[in-house]
Amino acid sequence: RNADPVATWIEALSLARLGLRSPISVEQFYDGEVDGFADMFPLYRRELERSNVVDFDEQIQRAIEVLLTDPTARAAAERACRMMLVDEFQDLTPAHLLLVRLLSGPDGAVFGVGDDDQTIYGYNGADPA
Repeated sequence: RNADPVATWIEALSLARLGLRSPISVEQFYDGEVDGFADMFPLYRRELERSNVVDFDEQIQRAIEVLLTDPTARAAAERACRMMLVDEFQDLTPAHLLLVRLLSGPDGAVFGVGDDDQTIYGYNGADPA
């Protein structure tokens, strides 16, 4: 990619978490540019947890994990999110879409506003389709 080698690793971290892709498939996708990513990924997440910090993508990942594993938290979130307006819908990644679905619940109303000609986050899984 002839770019900053750290940027590729950061992009790979986003693709794994926001694209809901396995670390192995992400490493294969980058075809040698992030060798060892599959082994590094769980270590990175453990270090974030150990340090009691999150990065931007980890906020989404942890929210999904809580909503999938804690029925009380999920019920409270669904009650709070009976109606949602989501702007820039075309830039939602698979993780963002899952989060919207988990928050809205089976009876939730979601109104999405977007423009498929303006998708800018395809690198981490956003797809206007």
